[in-house]
Amino acid sequence: MRFPILLFGVFLSIGLNAQEKKSIAHISIPELIDKKINLNLSDVFPEVSYIPLESNKDNLIGIVNSLVVDKDFILIYDRKNTKLLQFDGKGSFVRPFMNRGKGPKEFGEISAIDANDNKELLIMREGQFIDIIRYDGTLIKTITLTVTPQSARWLNNDIMVLIFPFPNYLYNEGYEVCFMDRQGKVLKKTLKRPIEKVSRGSGSRARMGWNNGELYYWFHQSDTIYTITKSMEVYPRYALAHDRRHIPVDKYSISGFQPILDQQYTVESYDEWGDYIFINVAYNYHFFQCVFNAKLNLKGNVIAEYNKWTYSGLLNNIDGGKPFWPGSLHKDGSRVNVLDPLELSETFSHNLEIKLKVNTVKQNLLKKEVIDRINDLSNPILMKVR
Repeated sequence: MRFPILLFGVFLSIGLNAQEKKSIAHISIPELIDKKINLNLSDVFPEVSYIPLESNKDNLIGIVNSLVVDKDFILIYDRKNTKLLQFDGKGSFVRPFMNRGKGPKEFGEISAIDANDNKELLIMREGQFIDIIRYDGTLIKTITLTVTPQSARWLNNDIMVLIFPFPNYLYNEGYEVCFMDRQGKVLKKTLKRPIEKVSRGSGSRARMGWNNGELYYWFHQSDTIYTITKSMEVYPRYALAHDRRHIPVDKYSISGFQPILDQQYTVESYDEWGDYIFINVAYNYHFFQCVFNAKLNLKGNVIAEYNKWTYSGLLNNIDGGKPFWPGSLHKDGSRVNVLDPLELSETFSHNLEIKLKVNTVKQNLLKKEVIDRINDLSNPILMKVR
C-alpha cells in the first residue's frame, strides 16, 4: 500500500538536561524501522474476544473517537454524528448518555473521556468544562477550566491529570502537566517548558496510558516518554533516538499541510503493554508498526509479508480476524481496537483464502458469532485482547 501521509505544522525540539540523558533508556527509531521481526498476536496477547455493538436507526455510529470499556458498561463518543452512546458489556444499546446542546449534561464536542475505580466518568467538553458523572448518569460536579488542556485522565479516584502539550502550555505558564482535584483545585503544575525558545508549528498527537500500575505520557513533538506517578511526580523514562531521516523542522511551515518526503519518518503514536513498547512510525509513505522489548532483546517492525491492505499490527494467528495494534488500557483490563465490520469480514475471508494457520475452533466461533451476522448497517465491532 502506498499513500500520502500528512502532518500539520513542525516538530518542536524539547531537550533533556545532562542528568536526564544519563538516567533514561534510549530507543532507536532507525533500528526499529530497518529490521523486520516475526511477531504474531498470540505471542503478546493470548486472549481475543469481540463485542458487536447493537445497531438500530437511533444509534448508528459513524466514527468512534473515544470510548470507555468496563465489564458491564461501554461508552462510545462519535464526533462525526455528535453522539455519546451507552452500551452494556455485551454490546446491547442502553441509551444516549448525554445529548447535544449547551445545557447541563449536554455537550457540543468532547476531547477526553476516562473512568475511575468508583465507576465515575471524567468527560472534558468544549475545551473548558470537565463533568464528573456516575455510570448511572448522575452529574456529580462540573469544573470550569481557565486554560484549555489537550486531554485529561484520572490519576486515582480523587485526582485528575491534565496535559498541555504545545501550544497549550503557552497559556498555562509554560507547564505541560497539571494535577487537579475533583473540586477543580490545582494541586501541582510540572514539566515546565522554556516559552521563549518555542519553535514554529503546532502540536497535535499526545498520549497518556496505563501500564504496570503507572501512567505514561508521550507527545509527538518531544523525544521523551515520561512516567507520571500516583504521588504526582513526573520523570523521564525513555528517549527516542533518531537519525538524519527524521523529519527536520525546516521542512515544514506553519502555513499548512505538507506531505512527508520520501525516505523520511515521524513517530505517530506510542503505547505500552507489560515489557512491550509499541511505536507507530510513518516512513516512506507507509505506517510501520514497531515493537521494542528490552527483556527479550526484541526490536524491529512487524510489517511482515502479508499482502492485504487492511494489515496494521500484529498478525491475528488466533482466529484469523484483523491484525491488532494496542491502544489504551481500559477499566476491564483489556486493550481494545474498534473494527469496521466490513473490513473485518473482508480480512477474515482473505485469511481463509491464504490458509493462514490459526486455531480452527476459534476461527469457526468468530465466523458463527460475528462474521455471519455482519451487514451493511452493522455498527463497529470492539476487538478486545489481554
